Amino acid sequence: MINKLRVKTLNKYDKYKDSGIEWIGEIPEHWEVNKLKYQFEFIIGFTPPSGNSLYYEGGDKIWVNISDMNNKYISDSEKKITDEAISRFKPRLLPIGSLLYSFKLSVGKVAFNKKELFTNEAIFSILPAENINLNFYYYSLPIQVIKNANKNSYGALILNKELIKNATLLIPPEQEQTAIANFLDKKIAGIDELIAKKEKLLELYEEEKAAIINQAVTKGLPNKNGEYSVLFENSGVEWFDKIPKHWKVLKLKYCFKIRSGQVDPKLDINKIKPLIAPNHIESKSGKLLHIQTAAEQGADSGKYIIKKDDVIYSKIRPELCKACISPVDGLCSADMYALDINKNVVNNLFILYFLLSDIFTLFAINESMRVAMPKINRDAINDFSIALPPLIEQIQIVRYIETEIARIDKKMYKTKKLVELLKEYKTTLISEVITGKIKVI
Repeated sequence: MINKLRVKTLNKYDKYKDSGIEWIGEIPEHWEVNKLKYQFEFIIGFTPPSGNSLYYEGGDKIWVNISDMNNKYISDSEKKITDEAISRFKPRLLPIGSLLYSFKLSVGKVAFNKKELFTNEAIFSILPAENINLNFYYYSLPIQVIKNANKNSYGALILNKELIKNATLLIPPEQEQTAIANFLDKKIAGIDELIAKKEKLLELYEEEKAAIINQAVTKGLPNKNGEYSVLFENSGVEWFDKIPKHWKVLKLKYCFKIRSGQVDPKLDINKIKPLIAPNHIESKSGKLLHIQTAAEQGADSGKYIIKKDDVIYSKIRPELCKACISPVDGLCSADMYALDINKNVVNNLFILYFLLSDIFTLFAINESMRVAMPKINRDAINDFSIALPPLIEQIQIVRYIETEIARIDKKMYKTKKLVELLKEYKTTLISEVITGKIKVI
């Protein structure tokens, strides 16, 4: 598939010269090298004091933040500023067609404005001018300016006005700038379309996994034709419609006990214990991503004891759907519930998949909105009714779910790898063209 996107003939320029820039090497002989400050007129945006409502409340002037820069063209902003802010700080209004570049936090995002607007202080903007094709620099600047950035102690890239001004750029003749920009517009659009299709496919795979879980934990296993051979009856429960006749309806409090009694993770006996927190768990999959000890995480507030094979469920932000099986004895965050499973009644994996189902998640979201600090409380979980098959059937259902999810995950892995390759190819193609390694005219 990627081969279809390749440049049909990787033409080279007739003559090259040393650019004087180590990471670029040679460039076409007729291209120029110049600093950004000599090539463009650019301005940096402004941010009125956030604590003053006079600058924001009721404002209707477009004021772009980095979070607004998600597409090539911008015509609106989530936040607005007032005439008072403009009168007080006298920012320069950006003409239509300016090229916006983020140089703080998320460094290197670019976009064009389709309306006159203002930007915040984390964005510098290059104004349109004759003899300059800003569409070429839409592709060029994210690669070239960022090379002039410094790094802070955390390894994050940092740019300031002086670093931006002194960033070195490659400058082809205007006609060539236009040809390169047109070429990349066409090629990148094709790549982005493929990426979007593959990312949509990943969403569909996730929906398929959710549907498998939802059906299995509420209806049981279908036959080879996707039909159910068992008899169904009304559940008598608000959250369910009909359920297999031989299943029992039980409140969750009979399926497990929610562990209570917080312990101090700073005590020597607890410091070395593994600690599981919501950020260690992948949303909606039940996968535990990693574990660290309480000491490694610098834990200093109360935690719950967990035992191997407990189901752990995050009580905050239930829409993220975070739950897993504990592989060890240890601790869990106070933002989670440790569920001591009644193994005579339920299988812990069956309960895990039920907690990941849409039925329980929708219930948990609804319950969490009833309190000031959004979370689902113990009583709500204990009183929730579940339709429960016999233990043997629970195990069969779990095996079916895991087999089907493994099948879909295999497809997802291949699709994700293809998306990665497409993105790498896109980056490489832009870099090769804007540095003159490939001739497109």
